[in-house]
Amino acid sequence: MKKHIFLVDNDDSTIKMFSSALNEFGGLYKCTCAGSARHAVSMLQYLTPDFIITSNRQPEVNGLQLLEEIKKVSRLAAIPFYLYEEGTNPELHKKVVALGGNGCIEKPQSIPWLRQVLQRLFKQLTLPKRMFR
Repeated sequence: MKKHIFLVDNDDSTIKMFSSALNEFGGLYKCTCAGSARHAVSMLQYLTPDFIITSNRQPEVNGLQLLEEIKKVSRLAAIPFYLYEEGTNPELHKKVVALGGNGCIEKPQSIPWLRQVLQRLFKQLTLPKRMFR
């Protein structure tokens, strides 16, 4: 059965990068995308993905605020949640974990790097405290 990845980002190039990296896994994963955190909250009323990955920098509602909203819904609370941002730092990671998320990754810069990060994520279901290129 395919694992369902829910990606939240308003940047089309990052969405394409995730799609390309996921395609390299030979159809083991399907990806649903939301263009904003507000749209994600609406979609999560009827979706139950296996993983949620979001950019922290979103218009109106950022990734940390999205995490807070998701953790309020018991059906979604146990879903692994990863946040990415350019230059991810230890303080951001601490905030994500304190809010119930699993961790942070640096915003993807290349498909091969992202594929490696995703492979580790899917195998272990958790990332080390920080993942860098």
